Order: sequence, then C-alpha cells, then structure tokens
Amino acid sequence: MQARKYDLDGDYALKNREFDNGIAKLWQRNDLPECVAHYVSLIKRFNNPDKLTRYPGSPLITKQLLRDKDRLCYSNCIARNKVINRHSQQDKRISISHADG
Repeated sequence: MQARKYDLDGDYALKNREFDNGIAKLWQRNDLPECVAHYVSLIKRFNNPDKLTRYPGSPLITKQLLRDKDRLCYSNCIARNKVINRHSQQDKRISISHADG
C-alpha cells in the first residue's frame, strides 16, 4: 500500500487503462447510489473539477474517511513508507508503529 496519487495520464496508467473500467465510468454520472457518489466525491478532491487526472492510493482515501474520533495505525512495512510518513505527520489521528506484529 502506498500513499500517493496515481497520474492517470502517465505512461503506467495509460498502458492498461484500468481506470476506464472503474472510476472513469463513474466520474460524470449524477445518478449514482449515495455511497458510490460519496466515493466519487472523495476522488474528485484530488482532481480538477472537470477532469479526472489523478487517483489517490488507498491510504489517502482512508485518511479522507477518518472522523475526528477515529484513529489509524500503520505498522510493519507500511510504517517504513516515506510517503505515508510524510502524509501522516501532521494528522494526530494517524500513528505509525515500527514494531513487528
């Protein structure tokens, strides 16, 4: 799991274009069930209002879903990820454990 935004116009994303059968199909729809519409609104936070160009990794989506009372602890190999560390430092709801299991 990596805390990054994937550029959907980059070579890697354009190679298989997996997003075409996923988030791209939902992007401009306004008839989505509430829970799916909420998911799309989370993804839109990482993009310009009219164009899908980035997709956040799971840790960034998870961070957006945390409520004030929630706590998230990354551990083991996740804790060694420099990007996760950088994105988590300023959020008191997120802690990082460098211990095993």
